[in-house]
Amino acid sequence: MNLITVKPSGKEIHPEDGLTFLDLCRKNDVPLASGCSGRMKCGKCKVVVEQSSALLPPPSEKEKRTLGAFLDLGYRLACALVLKDPAVIRIPEEPSPVDRIMAAGAGVLRSVHPRPAVRGCCIELKAYASKEAENERDRLFSAVKERYGISLCYAGPHVLKTLSGIIRSGERQIWAAILKNKEVISLRRGKDHASFGVAFDIGTTTVVGYLMDLERAREISVRSSLNPQIRFGDDIISRISYCKKDAGAVERLRSLIVECLNTLIYEMAQDAGINSSDIVDAAVAGNSVMHHLLLGLDPWGLSIAPYLPVVTDAQDFRACDMGLSIAPSACVHFMPLKAGFLGSDAIAGTIATSINKRKKPCLLIDIGTNGEIVLGDRTGILCCSAAAGPAFEGGHISHGIRAVTGAIEKVTIDPNSWDVGVTTIGGVPPAGICGSGVISAVAEMVKAGIIMAGGGFTKESRSPRLRSGSTGHEFILVNAADSSCGKDIVITHRDVSQVQMAKAAIHAGASILWKMSGEPDMKTIFLAGAGGSAIDAEDAKAVGLIPEFGNVHVVQVGNAAGRGACLALASTWVRKEAASLAKKMKYVELSGLPLFQDMFISSMPFKQAKDADEYC
Repeated sequence: MNLITVKPSGKEIHPEDGLTFLDLCRKNDVPLASGCSGRMKCGKCKVVVEQSSALLPPPSEKEKRTLGAFLDLGYRLACALVLKDPAVIRIPEEPSPVDRIMAAGAGVLRSVHPRPAVRGCCIELKAYASKEAENERDRLFSAVKERYGISLCYAGPHVLKTLSGIIRSGERQIWAAILKNKEVISLRRGKDHASFGVAFDIGTTTVVGYLMDLERAREISVRSSLNPQIRFGDDIISRISYCKKDAGAVERLRSLIVECLNTLIYEMAQDAGINSSDIVDAAVAGNSVMHHLLLGLDPWGLSIAPYLPVVTDAQDFRACDMGLSIAPSACVHFMPLKAGFLGSDAIAGTIATSINKRKKPCLLIDIGTNGEIVLGDRTGILCCSAAAGPAFEGGHISHGIRAVTGAIEKVTIDPNSWDVGVTTIGGVPPAGICGSGVISAVAEMVKAGIIMAGGGFTKESRSPRLRSGSTGHEFILVNAADSSCGKDIVITHRDVSQVQMAKAAIHAGASILWKMSGEPDMKTIFLAGAGGSAIDAEDAKAVGLIPEFGNVHVVQVGNAAGRGACLALASTWVRKEAASLAKKMKYVELSGLPLFQDMFISSMPFKQAKDADEYC
C-alpha cells in the first residue's frame, strides 16, 4: 500500500494524484506552517524527505531560490513536492513559543469598577410546601426573588438538567449564575462560589486568553498560543483565499480556532484550580476576519469592494453553540466591528487606552500583521487599517522566526568596526530572528551606515560581514559556528525591503489620519500589540515606523486589545461604550485614497541614513 509516513507524529497518509504534500497535510489535519498559501514564496513549509521508494522530481528554479542553502541540507518545499510512491517525510520541529504576554505600560491602561453581565447568587431551597411553586424551577426562581429581589424568567435545558441532579441529591444550598438579572445560566451545589469569565484577543498570528474573577474584575491567569490557522497562511488575505478555494475551509478554520480557545481555557482553569465549566461568561475581540472565522462566516466579502462584513454590531451567542468548553448556557460576547479591515480589536484597544475620553489627541498603533491605527480624542476619532504584513512578527524574513526561545530580539552594531552583539529570548544561542530583532537590526544597520536611505547596502567594504549572497547583498549578524541552527543568520536586501514596505504602510496610514484631523499637536503615541510592545521605541523611530510629530511621548502599552476585551467582560457599561464608539468612529479606507500611495512611497526611505539628504 502506498503510504506516506509523516514524522515525528508517525501519521500515515495516502498520496493523491495532483496534490502536493502541503495539500495532503491540510486534508489530513497534519500541522505544517505555510505563510504564502503554497506559492513557493515564504519557505516555511520546508520538509526533509528521509526515504522515498522512487526518485523525487527535481526542484524548480523558484523552489531553489526560496530554499537557498536549505536545499543542500536535504530540504524540499511541501508546496512543490508531489509524491506518488511510499515515502518518509520529516516536518522539522520549531521551538515552542514563549508566553511573552507584554505587561509594558499596564499602568496607563484603563481599569473599571466591576459591573459584569453575570452575577453569582447563593440561595437555600426551603422544604417543599404544597401551597408553594408547582415545580422545582419555580422554587428556584422564588428563592432568588426572595433573597435578591430578582424576577427570573428563564432557565435553559442545561441548567434544568443540573437542577434535577441537585434536587435528587437532597442538596438545598445552591449557587446560581444569573445573566442580566433575567436568566439562570449555571448552577452549582453549595455556596460562596466565585464567578469566572474568559476574555480573548484573537490575532492573525497570536491568540491571548485571560481568566478573570468577575466580581473583582481581576485577572487570575493569562495564556497565549500561536493561532493554529497560520498553517493556511501568515496573513488574512491568504486565509480568505484558502476559503475561496476549498468548500470546507471555513469550517476547518473555525474548528482550529475553537480548539485553540478550548486549550487555553483548560490551561487557565488548571492554573486557577477550577473546572472549565465554572466559567460563566466570555468576551471576544479580534480583527474582522478572525471574528468571521470563529463564527463560521465566509470572509470572502471582506476582500472585495466595498469590503462589507456579514455583521458589525455586537453579538451574543451561547457557549454550547460555539463549541466552547465553558458553562454551556454561558454567553459569548463578540465586541463590535467597525469595518471590513478594522475589527473589534481596534475598538477594544481604543477603550483600553481611553483615547475616546482624553482631552488631547493621541495616536494608537497596534503593530501586527494587520496594523490598526486610531487617532483622536473625546471630540472625535479617525481610524484605519494598514496591511503591514508579517515582517514585524518575523514573517517573510530570511531567518525570521516567531518570538520563541533562541530568537534574536535585540541587535547592537559598532558604527566603526561593524562588530555585532545580539540578545536572544531565553539567553540561549540564536536560532533565528523575531520581529523586534529585525527592526533592531535594520535600525542599527541604518545608524552604522550599512543600509542606505533607499534600502540598498553601502558599497563600502569595512567588514567581511557584508557579502554577496544568493539573493543579493546580505549582512551577517551571527556566524554559523555561534548559532544553534548551524547556519549564518543574516539580514538580506529582501529582508530590508519587507521592513520598508511594512513600516511605510504604518507610517503613511498614521500620517494620513493626522492630516485629516487637521495636523493636531500630538503628545502621546501608544504602541500596542505583540509587535508594538517588543519593538524598541528608538528603533521604531530610527527606521521611520513612527511619524515625525515633534516632541512626542511614545508609550508601549502591551496587549491593549486584550485589555479592552477584559474590560468588556468586567463591565456591561464598557460593552455599551464599545457599541457607541463603533458608531461614532470614522473609518478611513486607505486603498481608495490617491494620497495613500504618495505617502506610502515617500515613507519608504530610511530618513536617518547617512545619505538621506541626498536621496530624499
